[in-house]
Amino acid sequence: MLSDYREIHPSSDESAQMYGKRLEENGYEEMYIRKALAYHFNMRGEQALSACENFQVARLRHITMLRRMFPNMTPYAFQRKVSKNLGLTDDMARHWIETFNKVGEVEYCEDYAKTKPR
Repeated sequence: MLSDYREIHPSSDESAQMYGKRLEENGYEEMYIRKALAYHFNMRGEQALSACENFQVARLRHITMLRRMFPNMTPYAFQRKVSKNLGLTDDMARHWIETFNKVGEVEYCEDYAKTKPR
C-alpha cells in the first residue's frame, strides 16, 4: 500500500523541485507527486504540471501504471487516456508513449510494496 502523500512532508529547507525529485527517486509516479506538491506547496493545475516537467521517470511510471490498468486499450484510446490524465497535448502524449514503448515499463512504489516482506 502506498504512503499517503499528506504524510510525506518536505523538509523545512526543501524546495518544491527538491521535494518532487525526492519523491521521484523513491519510486512515486507523476500524479502522486502532483498531489503532494499541491498539498504541501499549495500548487494548483498548471503550476504542478510545470513543476513535474523535469520528472521524466515519474511520468513513465504513470504510463506504466496506465498500461497495466488498461492492457487492451487501442493505441488511440491509450493516447487520449495519457493526454487526459497528464494534461498533455495529443502530440506530447504520443511522444511519451513512444518513449515508453522504447524503454519499457518503469517500476514504481506499488511494485516495491508487493515485493517487500511484511
